[in-house]
Amino acid sequence: MGAGKAMNALRQNGIFSAHVKPDFAPRAMVLALVIFAHLAIFSLWSTQADTKFSTNNELSVSFALAARVPQASVIRQQKISPAPTPVPAQIAQPAAVAEPVAAVATPAAATAAPVVAVTEPDYKASYLNNPPPAYPMVARRQGLQGRVVLHVEVLADGVCGQINIQKSSGYAMLDNAALQTVKNWRFMPASRAGHAVDKWFMIPIQFSLKDNTA
Repeated sequence: MGAGKAMNALRQNGIFSAHVKPDFAPRAMVLALVIFAHLAIFSLWSTQADTKFSTNNELSVSFALAARVPQASVIRQQKISPAPTPVPAQIAQPAAVAEPVAAVATPAAATAAPVVAVTEPDYKASYLNNPPPAYPMVARRQGLQGRVVLHVEVLADGVCGQINIQKSSGYAMLDNAALQTVKNWRFMPASRAGHAVDKWFMIPIQFSLKDNTA
């Protein structure tokens, strides 16, 4: 029965066919058995080799874990705050008493320099013989009246320097009559500390028809 299976295997593998002559049948059968035996041995060896190879080639990988070192317990040191420095009690200071300030004697004010009086010029002295301004005839006929104020500079020698109209009478003929008269007058000059000096002063002149005088 085993020989029949071997023959069938040989036929399937093309080793034995119907073309084999019958006289070679025993020899061919022996050859087929030998081949089959070799095939079986080879198949068995291949299976064991695969198994062995697989067994030998299987790497056993293992990691040796280091022994866990117990962590040193960390002892937290509690931060100890330094004790507050005792503040010395403030000793009440006695209130400062203001010492009386001695009154400082104020030196007497320096004696003011005496004021030297200045006398005004004079034009009314009788010895001067100053005539009054003439009343213009036209102004008299027209009934013109008014008051003129002249600003006159009297020099130290008693004559008239500059002369200006400080306030007009409102009529030019009356103003001009006053100017022409006063600039020819003679004056007693102003004096300061006994010395004649130049000085400006005012001279009012009134033109009035009531008394027909200036």
